[in-house]
Amino acid sequence: MKHFQFVFTGPESTGKTILSERLSEETGRPIVHEYARVYLDLLNRPYTINDLDNIAIGQLTLETEENLYDSEFSICDTDMTVIYIWSAFKYGIVSSIIEEGLYNNIENKLYFLCYPDLPWIPDPQRENPNDREELYDLYEKLLKELEVPYIVLKGGLEQRIVHCREIIKERGFIM
Repeated sequence: MKHFQFVFTGPESTGKTILSERLSEETGRPIVHEYARVYLDLLNRPYTINDLDNIAIGQLTLETEENLYDSEFSICDTDMTVIYIWSAFKYGIVSSIIEEGLYNNIENKLYFLCYPDLPWIPDPQRENPNDREELYDLYEKLLKELEVPYIVLKGGLEQRIVHCREIIKERGFIM
């Protein structure tokens, strides 16, 4: 069986990190963290569009680390869908590095698309408190265009966790 990834995607402040950390802890499976957070924390200047390619390369590196394949599945806090939407929304263009990274890395994944019905939590790296519905629509449109399987997560964090557990079990993975 090929390695499988459950990926959280969607607008900012919709629970992706909390959900991925909880599921990783509960399942004992590895987590793929969001590379952009580390990159931006170390950057001593405002980021530019050119930084998005570096973030994309770093994210892809994390998603394909060999140690992930010791487990039947992993949990991804984010993936290239987030970088793709970020670039398209903020800058109006997407580089070939991001585009290729997205289109060449969508197999063996199930996406959990997080709906923006959780309260906004301010964070120095978050930029779009008022555009979450619009961004959500862009994520859903992209997932449909990619023709990848996805599940919409709504409601509180506990409700989302329960739904994720059910989906993982339905996919035949032992929790």
